[in-house]
Amino acid sequence: MFKNLLNFENISIKTLIILSFIIIMLISTTVIGYITFKGWLDLAESSTQERLDQLNKEIRIEVDNFINIPLHILNLNKEFIENNIIDLSNQRQREKFFVTVLKNYSENSVYSFSFGSSSGNYYGARRNLANEVEIMRNNEQSQGHSWYYEVKDNLETGARTVDAGYFDPRTRAWYQRAVNSQQPGFSEIYKHFIMNDLTVSASTAIYSDNGNLRGVLGAHITLERINNLLEEISAGENAETVIIESSSERLVANSLAENNFKITENENIQRNTINDINNSILNTAYNEYLDNNENNFKLEFQNQEFYLSLIPFQKNGLDWLIITSIPASVFTAGIFKNIRFASFLILLAILLSIGIYLYLTNKFLKPISELIYVTDKFAAGDLSKRAEVKRNDEIARLAAAFNKMADRINNLFNNLEEKVAERTRELEESNKTLKEKLVV
Repeated sequence: MFKNLLNFENISIKTLIILSFIIIMLISTTVIGYITFKGWLDLAESSTQERLDQLNKEIRIEVDNFINIPLHILNLNKEFIENNIIDLSNQRQREKFFVTVLKNYSENSVYSFSFGSSSGNYYGARRNLANEVEIMRNNEQSQGHSWYYEVKDNLETGARTVDAGYFDPRTRAWYQRAVNSQQPGFSEIYKHFIMNDLTVSASTAIYSDNGNLRGVLGAHITLERINNLLEEISAGENAETVIIESSSERLVANSLAENNFKITENENIQRNTINDINNSILNTAYNEYLDNNENNFKLEFQNQEFYLSLIPFQKNGLDWLIITSIPASVFTAGIFKNIRFASFLILLAILLSIGIYLYLTNKFLKPISELIYVTDKFAAGDLSKRAEVKRNDEIARLAAAFNKMADRINNLFNNLEEKVAERTRELEESNKTLKEKLVV
């Protein structure tokens, strides 16, 4: 049977026409569908990569803006203290100054603004856990303890709220960095001396006219605020972002609600690394970055595709790496939905086309089937059979020609019978005459 199918000589014209139509239809729709759907997928891929690039730029800009705030505070206010426009020995003027500066910035930006003197005194303003501004005071009167005070509506000092214990600013990383580098910049990340949080500080040294160190001016941000920033930016894109220190792989911030550190039994902070987070994609991306030094690539994980981007962030002593991941499904889900719907429509169109084609083929080729039937009957001896002529097309003309041929054959056959009968009669008469002569 299979050989008969391959032998076109044994297949009817009607079947060949139908098969040809179906094959051409399937090949055409397959090629067109492939080109169209591939174009959609390529567009989705380029759109995903473009959106990832935009997201990375947005994150970089936002982090840069966030980091610039403490630097801006230092650059803007350093001269007030260096030129004695603000008299730090005047408690009322000093505290109004620090409170006013801190209040001018968003509660989600800078945690505190302070001055640590070369003698160990510490002054400034901070935001407490309720984001309320408080005055910080640490001098001989507080015996080296950091005391925090409420701020009244007129910016005067209110009641003391906290005794944070002994604190010497000269031992802090931000103070020592400013003294050693003698230019504005950021310290290494360190544990906040009161809160269970990590802090990074921008600081700059203040000198007197004769070059003696007066102290260090610092603006401090907690990393929890960067976490919140990353969560806000990434949430709308279903993206995941971490920032790590390039040299140590330790976490700076992340949008995953993961801890950047853990508290040890001694109440110390142990910082986590990127390998400690529960995210295989970002871990794999970082290892891929280390192996191939590629900043943008695509990874497949658990039957899902992810687009990755790794951007170095370096600024005034900071050396971070921003890693962002976006699942391809964010952009391709709609594309695949459209592809499935389009495929359904194409399949429906093919089936309807085949159905309509079969109907029309049967209708148009039915006279041929009838002609074949009449021909078979005629060939079997039924010379009265004639094809029915319904239209004025090629098949109708063929049927009319067959009918003419059948009429002629029928006439010839009838004439032949008559001549045979006549010859038979003549022969019988001849035989009769001959017999009569013989008898006589």
